[in-house]
Parts: sequence; structure tokens; C-alpha cells
Amino acid sequence: MSSRLVALKRGLPTRSLLTPRSPLSYRIISPTLRVSSPFNALVQGHCGQSQPLNQIRTYSVDVDIDYPSSQRIKYINGSKKDYGSDYKKLTVPTKQLLEALRDMQSWRQLTPSKQRSADFRDSLRSISLLAGPDGGVTKPDLKVTDIEKVLSDENGVTWRLIRNLVEHGLVPELENLDDMWKAMVRFNRVHGFGKVRAKAFAEAGARTLQDLLDAKDKELGRKVSDAQKLAIRYHEEMDLMVPRIEVDEFSTLIRAALDKVDPTLGFAIMGSYRRGEEISSDIDMVVWHDSFKKRDKEEKRTKNGYKPDGLMGKVMSALEEAGLIDQEKIFSRGEKKVLALTRLPKADSPHRQIDIRLCPLESLPYMLLGNTGDDRLMKILRYKAMEKGWVLNEYAMGERMSDQVISWVKEGTELVVDSEKEIFDLLDMPYLEPTQRSFHTYRHIFKL
Repeated sequence: MSSRLVALKRGLPTRSLLTPRSPLSYRIISPTLRVSSPFNALVQGHCGQSQPLNQIRTYSVDVDIDYPSSQRIKYINGSKKDYGSDYKKLTVPTKQLLEALRDMQSWRQLTPSKQRSADFRDSLRSISLLAGPDGGVTKPDLKVTDIEKVLSDENGVTWRLIRNLVEHGLVPELENLDDMWKAMVRFNRVHGFGKVRAKAFAEAGARTLQDLLDAKDKELGRKVSDAQKLAIRYHEEMDLMVPRIEVDEFSTLIRAALDKVDPTLGFAIMGSYRRGEEISSDIDMVVWHDSFKKRDKEEKRTKNGYKPDGLMGKVMSALEEAGLIDQEKIFSRGEKKVLALTRLPKADSPHRQIDIRLCPLESLPYMLLGNTGDDRLMKILRYKAMEKGWVLNEYAMGERMSDQVISWVKEGTELVVDSEKEIFDLLDMPYLEPTQRSFHTYRHIFKL
């Protein structure tokens, strides 16, 4: 979104000044507008200076409206004032709240003018932890005062959503959508669809997930793939967050399975689990081995997936033998990456999404860093790399290929490191242990 569009939409005064708050964010004074990295052209040439908004508003930047604190907390304060002593008695249906947050996140992704959905992702994680691993079965209602313990007062969009559910039992933004848009929101939530396919299927007349399951060949303009139908069948289980204790069990079983075929295979579970969080959205796993030292950039993908006698084949065979993988529940099977469903080998265990990557040893520190996150931290680090004329991705860091729009590193300029700490050092950033890499922790370290 350009700052000009934000100014027009929000009525920002064109004479407001864009002033630096820190090397990582800028702020428009009255009302507040925070510009988040990557800054693209905006920062270059303006860092450390104040510029009238009407002189810079045509630059393309990622932005987030950051209203003054009094405006952000008006919804929760308004509820406390309006309900008085009854505020402590307010409850909201757990499943309805979680569904509304998932739908709002999907709607934000589908709506160009509302691309940022961080508030709903953060809210969903916090409230899912409060609701429990069954998604509200044992806790059908949540007290608003309990939600207040895990959700920031300043998360205004979510507190407005909660008040609407308490008072009206609905979310106006979602309720006002027509049937086609409601279908798009639902389809976009399912793994493997995305905005383009969700829109195409809805425009072709599909209105329910059952419509997609029943579709024959290209009845809806394009075929609903087997992988997409698999995701539809298990989407409710995939919506549930994974408790840390369950990921611990997966980790133990995976280690034992790999040891049976080759004890020298290394692996780690990344994402929020590696950051020490109590819940994860899926299981993000990386595997490495001494026989795979460098990435072959010229290697072509094979149509039939991984070879049974290859490194990925060895890993998949071990997981299948341990009862963790079912060949009928694999979304995609590449030589270097497999997406599948997994479940603990015991009764009533829900299906979880597992992403399995093979990583060359030379890229392992970058892979661990990039896939441990969190997203905000990686934006900061990529911006710091850009300041030095480098590009940072999950495989390497070095000079950007001049003829590439995407973030490929120019061959021969790769900065070889032996640890994640060396990456932070190269970027002149204080090192963060994996458990310090969630925003609620490092925001205080970086003083954001």
C-alpha cells in the first residue's frame, strides 16, 4: 500500500511530518502512521531526516496504521465503562471467536487495502492458548476478563470484534459479505488454495467446501487437486494449534525413527517451537546430513517426487515405518521438501501439518534462522542486510543478483558462516538466542 493511498483513505493531513523513531520504524505525527520494514525506496535518501508527507507519499512501502494509544484501547475501555460491574460476567463463545479470527485473517489477506493481518494472527495464537488444544470443546465459553489476561488492551481491532460478538453475535465486516465473498474467505483458509484459487473457485459458482469435494474434473473452471481435497477433508484438524507437549512427543519419535536408518542424520523442529512458545501452527522440520554439503542450484525438480533411495526417501521411509507418515496423506513430495499430514500413533490424535526440508550443511545456519523467525525479526534482519548491499534468505546472504527481482544471492558472494550468531554479527545486530526471537521478547532488547 502506498502512503498516498493511506493518507487518502484515513484522512491524514498532508502536512504531517514523517519522522524517524528508530533505524527500524518511522512515524507520522497526528494521527500516527508507522512505516514498517522493508522500507523500499522510502528510507534510502531520507534516513535521519524529516520530510513532508506530500513529498514522499508516492513511494511504495508496507504500512500499518498505529493510532494513538487512547484510540487503540477505546474498545476495551468502552466495554468496561458501558457494562460497569457486569463486565466481569461477560463471555464469548470460544469456537465462534476462533472462527471469526480465522475468517478475519483470511478476509484481510483477500482485501488489497487491508493486507496486514498481524493483529489477528497474534490474537489467534493468544486466544487459542487460552481455549486449549481442543479448540474450545472443553471450554465452550471464554470470560472476557480471562481474554484480557492474554490479549493486549491496545489490540483494538480484536477487542472491537469481541464486543460485536458479545452484543450481536456476529462480525459486521463478515456478515455484510455476499455469498461469493463468504466462499472466498472460507476457501482461502484451506491449505494449498491461496487468494487466486479461492477467488477462481468462488467465481465459478462453488459456495461450500463440499462443492469443491464433489467437483468433477474442470467443472469449476479448473480441477480441484487431490492435495486440495486432502486439505479440505482435514482442514478442521489443521486449524487447531499444536501444544508444545505434543511437539515434544513428535520430536522424540522422529529422533528415534531417524536413528534406526542413520544415526548421523541431524534434525530440528523450527518455528515457534524453537522459539520456546507454548503452541505451534504446524511442525516445521529441517534435516541435514554430511553427504549433503552444498545446494545444487542447477538441479531440476523431478515430476515423480523424491527417489526412494535418496536422502529424502530415507527420511520418509523412516517416518512411515514409525507410523508418523501415511503415503495417502502427502500434499507434495519433492527431493528437498515434503508437505504432509502427520499424527501421533495413538487413538484420537488429530492430524497436524508437517513440513520436512532437507538443508545443505553450508546453508544450515541460514535455514535455522529464517524458519525460526519470527516474521518481524526476519524483516528487520533483511532490512539490515539491504543496508549493507546484501540480500538475506533461508539459504545464504550476499550480494543480490542484479537481474533478479526475487531474493537470490549472486554466486561467489555468499557469506559462509558456521552459526546463526555469525549472521547477527555480520549485520551488526545483538545476538538473540532462539527463545528470544518472539516479538514480545526482543522488542524490549531492540527498544521497538
